[in-house]
Amino acid sequence: MQQEEITAFIVAELAKHHPPKDITISLCEKARISWADADKLVRQVQASHGREIAARQSPLLIFFSVALLIVGLGAIAYGVISFTEGVVSRSTLQYFLLGLGLVLGGIIGLWSTIAALFKS
Repeated sequence: MQQEEITAFIVAELAKHHPPKDITISLCEKARISWADADKLVRQVQASHGREIAARQSPLLIFFSVALLIVGLGAIAYGVISFTEGVVSRSTLQYFLLGLGLVLGGIIGLWSTIAALFKS
């Protein structure tokens, strides 16, 4: 394998969320290089191509984050509507708290994904 092919392979595998250890094993088998060299190369590519890797991962992460936000807002709305209609129960509070947690998770997911895209 050529150096460009190896780099492209590592970036593609990292973008698919494959663990660096698995990528190192694949490199050892495909490129016939030692474990230490493969591990060093994976770490180097991970550091130097971080923005590209984040850009490839971002559509899926953004989709999940937005889905969490929507479901969370729905759960909050259900909890609030039930409470305003006079249904004060444990499940009303549970839906409201679940919604808050989902919205918080969605915001954190979006924030970290967008931050990774703009990180230098």
